[in-house]
Amino acid sequence: MSIPANLTIEGAPYGPQPVARYIGPQGGPYVADGPVVTTLLPLASRTASSSVPIQANYRYRGLYLVLSVTVNPGGAQTLGVLMNGYDSPTGNNWVLLTVAASATPGGIWCLYPGLSGAAVEGVSVTRNLILPQGWYVNVNHSGAGAWTYALTAQMLP
Repeated sequence: MSIPANLTIEGAPYGPQPVARYIGPQGGPYVADGPVVTTLLPLASRTASSSVPIQANYRYRGLYLVLSVTVNPGGAQTLGVLMNGYDSPTGNNWVLLTVAASATPGGIWCLYPGLSGAAVEGVSVTRNLILPQGWYVNVNHSGAGAWTYALTAQMLP
């Protein structure tokens, strides 16, 4: 496999690992061919709120955020999902999405530029936003009950 002459390596703003950027034939950035699924929180039993570290986004325009709940402690307990954008130069953040989940199977939310307010089949909430370069998610528990859930993101080009 040969390395293209127009491949450049840049330092990642959120850690020491480098990131490769390929400049496409028309001079624009190379974008992945399809979605990439990443596990933000693996399936596990949790009794306290969970936080996902800041994620670096270099080439995706949006995402599906999927909360898969398999065990609900019952009662009036809920989970709150808060997704924030993060600006590394200033340390500022802003709300991209805030939703509540109170039952199994959880929820699916979509953040993508150009989405209308019309419902997307199987998706609870849609947001007409571009995924920023830095973002993170918090899953907040309303009580001390044991929830079992996983959180994944499907990054969309």
